[in-house]
Amino acid sequence: MTRLNISQLRQNLREAVEQVKAGEEIEVVQNGVVVAALVHPERLRSRVVTPNTVAVNALSAQLEAARNRVRQNGLRLSGEGIRPERAEELVQDVDRQRNESE
Repeated sequence: MTRLNISQLRQNLREAVEQVKAGEEIEVVQNGVVVAALVHPERLRSRVVTPNTVAVNALSAQLEAARNRVRQNGLRLSGEGIRPERAEELVQDVDRQRNESE
């Protein structure tokens, strides 16, 4: 994914549109914060954010941070992690919310 600040986007709008037409996503950054995204209309549906999507992303970030700590410290994780049933519930909730937003 490409990130452009507003000045870069202004200078390269034609090229940016061609990249989007080719399937690339472009994030528009202002003062270091992503404020917009350019995506092909066919890919827009996959960018829908639901409350569960936010929760899943937060959980993924926590898991990745834990993995990094394990790698850095040579530790092993204890516990069983998320139950398969709970994982399936989360996936079904995300699918349901995506379908409701269509």
